[in-house]
Amino acid sequence: MNDTKKPYKRNLKGQVFGMLTVIMDTKKVKNKGEQIWLCKCGCTHLIEVPTNALIGGKRISCGCEHKRTGKDKQNKRFKFSDEYLEWRDIVHRYRLKDEPIPGIYKTFIKYLEHIKGEK
Repeated sequence: MNDTKKPYKRNLKGQVFGMLTVIMDTKKVKNKGEQIWLCKCGCTHLIEVPTNALIGGKRISCGCEHKRTGKDKQNKRFKFSDEYLEWRDIVHRYRLKDEPIPGIYKTFIKYLEHIKGEK
């Protein structure tokens, strides 16, 4: 009997991570079977991103966000806003439970508009 485990397959199609919207599974895999996704950035560029980079928040744009804000590779550590971190945690909890994400949490922009409207 084969004792190797099959990697867990996720369906991230349609989900939004920062400025990236997942379009499709490329059917490519990275080390240890990690899925590679084709994503469309808010600036319209297409980019392939591994699952862990999306889920872990390591990749939130095609790189245009760093260019726009002036952050370069020497300054990888940048501070996310408290609102973004809160939104990311909420969305992460829905994903862990494998539950659909409610409309106000679908994108960070929608969430930000929602909380700004409450104040």
